[in-house]
Amino acid sequence: MHARYYSLLGFLASTLLFGQAPSEPAKSPCADTKTSRPSIMVIPRVKEGQDIRKVIDEDFTSRVAISKVKEAFDQRGFTTVDFVAKLKAATAEDIFSTEAVSDYKTQLLQYANPDIYVEVDYSTRLAGGLTTATVILSGYDCATGNALGNKDGSKSNELDDAAILVGGIMANIADPFLSVMQTKFTEMIEDGRQVTVVFRFKDGSTWSETAEVETKEFKEFGQVVEEWIAEKAVKHNYGAPNATGNAIFYSDVRIPLRDPVTCKNYTTSMFRRDITAMLKSCGATSTPTVNGAQIIMLID
Repeated sequence: MHARYYSLLGFLASTLLFGQAPSEPAKSPCADTKTSRPSIMVIPRVKEGQDIRKVIDEDFTSRVAISKVKEAFDQRGFTTVDFVAKLKAATAEDIFSTEAVSDYKTQLLQYANPDIYVEVDYSTRLAGGLTTATVILSGYDCATGNALGNKDGSKSNELDDAAILVGGIMANIADPFLSVMQTKFTEMIEDGRQVTVVFRFKDGSTWSETAEVETKEFKEFGQVVEEWIAEKAVKHNYGAPNATGNAIFYSDVRIPLRDPVTCKNYTTSMFRRDITAMLKSCGATSTPTVNGAQIIMLID
């Protein structure tokens, strides 16, 4: 009894002298990321040359299909980004800065910034007194455009009611589709998002794979780049580079889905900016191009 009593007094004294009793260490911003669900925006599939804004305005069936797909995701606890609301907001803020209709989807996705976007392709046909609807869902990583999975389903009834048909289809295919999406998303969190990085040298450039970098203890440029890629890649996971006379190709570099410090989205554009800073530290200037999952650095 006395030992326990004095132990308790010692604990209380140390608490008074040095502050409160020890608490659990603070979690890092990304501590619970592995269990998080991706945000999803459902959009209509558009053919080449179609204006995504007109599709949603002029096609009521497409609006119904998008609404039903979004509703199915909401019911299963996923965070969804409202396509129609974002489209209206983007139009009001005049973010569509080009006349090339093929770029409207890209600009809208950059504006809305979901983790994943799901394209809905919906069609109906009438035969034998029955209306048959088919829905095809295709999921993509928003930052790179890489495909993450797809699922399709069909349903028939005697009524030409798009809402009932799509609702029935989604009841059958939503769970398996979302299961695949969640698996792919978790894999990206753990293993990184795949991007391609190309270092291309301009004609007449003084830089090459074997050029010595004075600011890096005269290491060869290719060595400096590879050491930097190895350090930045998730789990140091990257494919060996392939060098030609005027370029160095990295076909598979895994970058984090979230910034490890802030846990905010880490995009290919952010990784490109980090590459630009690395090149500047070598004394090299470059002109970057980012196209989905591909980053090209044109070095002067």
